Parts: sequence; structure tokens; C-alpha cells
Amino acid sequence: MRFQFAVSISILIFTGLTMATQTGEEDEVTAVMDAHLGAINNGKSAAIARHHLPGHSEFGATGAKLGISGPFEEQFARNEAIFKSGAAFDWHNKDLRVQIFDTTAIVTGYVVGTSTSPEGTPTTVNNRRTTVLIKTNGQWKEIHVHNSVLLEE
Repeated sequence: MRFQFAVSISILIFTGLTMATQTGEEDEVTAVMDAHLGAINNGKSAAIARHHLPGHSEFGATGAKLGISGPFEEQFARNEAIFKSGAAFDWHNKDLRVQIFDTTAIVTGYVVGTSTSPEGTPTTVNNRRTTVLIKTNGQWKEIHVHNSVLLEE
């Protein structure tokens, strides 16, 4: 009887610790996703590039073919050119759902806000977004993202 009680308590404690760790990881991933959009909104090219692993792939919301990012320096230069052109962004995550599988996180949700062209023309952004992140060296890094326009609410 004591053995069964001890086993039951051990299982409950392990389950509680596992759930607490999982919730902490989910919060960490959400913070990383929010920081990424914050970097985009504030023109922080280095922070954006550091968010991605080399070889990061993306299906953009325009429907174009798969894009593959190069090394940090290439991503940084591309981002700098976008911001120096006068383009601006005000994007926000909405309704994020984080699922974690060991060192892989899948994040689904929406990106809403506006993109402003170099000419000053704002465009409403209302995209569905799925992001895959890998935890490497203790940090969550994006390896793939798929964006598509949300056609209806």
C-alpha cells in the first residue's frame, strides 16, 4: 500500500514538473515570436537575422515560391535594404498556439497590422502563420515559416 502511494505521488510530481516546464517553454517561445515582430517593427536588421537559422525557408503571403535565407550577413544586408528604402511595419501576433516536441516548436496563429511601402502607402496585414523553431544552444531559432492571407474571419 505504501509503495503504491509512493509511486502515485511520484507520478503526480513528475507530471506537475513536466507540465510546468512545458508551460515555461511555451511562454519562452511566445516571447521569442513577439520579440521577432518587435525587431521587424523597429527596423532591427541584426535581431531579425539572428532570429533565423542559416538556410531558413519561407513561404511568403504573396504566394511566391519557397524562399531560402542565406547566412546572417546576407539576411542582415537584405533587411537593411528594406528599412533604408523607407518601408515600415506595424505587425502583431494574435492567437498564438505553441506546441513543443523536445527541441522543436510549432507555432500557429495570425499576424495582423500594417505594412507601409517606401512611397508611404499602408497595406493591411491579416495573415495566417505557421512557424517552426528549433532550440539550439539554449535558444529558439526559426527554421521555417509559412504565411498566407486570411481570406475570411
